[in-house]
Amino acid sequence: MRPIDQLKFTILVIAVAIWAWGARTGNHTFMLVGIGFVIVAFALRLIPRKPDSNGD
Repeated sequence: MRPIDQLKFTILVIAVAIWAWGARTGNHTFMLVGIGFVIVAFALRLIPRKPDSNGD
C-alpha cells in the first residue's frame, strides 16, 4: 500500500470518528469538522499517480 493511500485511509477513519462523536453528543461543530475531513480524504483521490519507474 502506498503512503498516500495510508494517509487517505487514516484521514477517513479520523473523519468518521469525529463525525460519530459529534452525532452522539449532538455537537454540530464536530459533525461539520468530520464532514470536512471526509471531503479532504476524497479530494486526496485527485492526486495523480506517479508513472511506474520500470522503464516500460
